[in-house]
Amino acid sequence: MLSNNPFRERFGTVSTALTVLALSVCMQCASQTTAAPCSLSTLSSPSPVFPTLTNPAPMQTPVAELSITEDGVVKKVRLLRGSNQQSWDRAILKTLKTWRFSSAPGCGLRKTKISIDIHAQ
Repeated sequence: MLSNNPFRERFGTVSTALTVLALSVCMQCASQTTAAPCSLSTLSSPSPVFPTLTNPAPMQTPVAELSITEDGVVKKVRLLRGSNQQSWDRAILKTLKTWRFSSAPGCGLRKTKISIDIHAQ
């Protein structure tokens, strides 16, 4: 019976909210050692569209590593820690690939780690 489902009571029905925070700006500029010219700022960071949860496993805070080109395009996304929900992890990875960052000519490939806070409502 749905009303006695503790998972549904804890996380609500289908409505969930996601707050994406760049908690660690751990950039590694390939060709320069000073961080200022190779700084990284987010220009576009849409939130994922999540499918309905089907597995009541406890959620973890996902962490992803992004490789960003000199022109601010995300070249590669690697999941370092998943959420325990494969469908949500796929949605997060797909969306992170669409993010855009500031350009930094001469800095080479920049990397940053993104921690994703998930707040269910």
